Amino acid sequence: MLKGQNELEKFLESLKADKRSKHTVYLYGGFLKQMLEYINKEPKDITLDDLNRYKMHMANELNYNANSLITHIAAIKTFFRTLDLNTANKLKEPKRPKLLPEPLTEDEIRKILIKAKNTNPMDYAILCSLYYLGCRKTELTNLNIDDIDFLKRTVRINKGKGNKDSIVSIHQDALEALKEYILHNRRLTIDDSNAVFVSTHGRRISRATVERTVKKYAAKAGITKRVYPHLFRHSLGTHMAQQGANAMYIQKQLAHENIATTMKYVHLADKDSQIAYDIYVHSLMKPKDETVQTAQQLTNEKKLELLETRFLNGEVPSDIYRQLKAKYEDKEKHQEPEKKENPLWYIG
Repeated sequence: MLKGQNELEKFLESLKADKRSKHTVYLYGGFLKQMLEYINKEPKDITLDDLNRYKMHMANELNYNANSLITHIAAIKTFFRTLDLNTANKLKEPKRPKLLPEPLTEDEIRKILIKAKNTNPMDYAILCSLYYLGCRKTELTNLNIDDIDFLKRTVRINKGKGNKDSIVSIHQDALEALKEYILHNRRLTIDDSNAVFVSTHGRRISRATVERTVKKYAAKAGITKRVYPHLFRHSLGTHMAQQGANAMYIQKQLAHENIATTMKYVHLADKDSQIAYDIYVHSLMKPKDETVQTAQQLTNEKKLELLETRFLNGEVPSDIYRQLKAKYEDKEKHQEPEKKENPLWYIG
């Protein structure tokens, strides 16, 4: 029998009593079982040295990244705290990486949606909902038909992060996809539930189904970067910020409890504005021959050089870099006459 099995079972029961999600209970159970198996001691006999040795094992032998280590250590600390043991109080987690994952571009999202639309109505509705709602995969699987208000164009998100419901907006594209699927393609449920997305077995689809659907159509669309359900949520927040959405609107749509989480997207848009400002606003005090050429005065070749330099310096996100590089290479190839560009672009 696993040493600490009784304590682990009591801990998981306490999580259920605290109304933690089934997903959290499942994950914490797996994390802690792995820890107990590795250390092979009763919880009361485990030392801080044992936990630090296990942390090194996760980092060096299991190759867990910083985010995974943080999640595992959080589970360990909660476990010992619930047992009234201070063993893990001084167990340090790594600093959480500040860099946001690279979002999908609007064009990449469009390609994925087109592939799904031409293949399967339910898959198309799933992907539209993931992006346009900005919901998490668990929130998507919990979605009920009566959560959708087709007239007001809103959706109630059931038991999102923090076990809180919220009302968010939904785009007409997603509403049309949902309406087509629900009216003509949705399967009947064996338990007479009101679930929106129903599997071939007549039950709510699983999180694994959402994962597979996302990866399937990303591959069909030729997207080479790693694509997963939460990236759709991140991409929506990024796109809203880049289009000038107020932080409060983004916070409401993504149901962020803390505005600091939302500000990551706003800071990205601020950076866009700063780069555009540096390009389009030049000195009025220096002679013209001392000022840096503006984007309008640069040849496509020079623009490509400037773009590459700013990309290497970390001033331009990789997705914007690829879009602009392709645009200027195409202009150079066909020798198209220069057109006045939107000042929101990076190089002009």
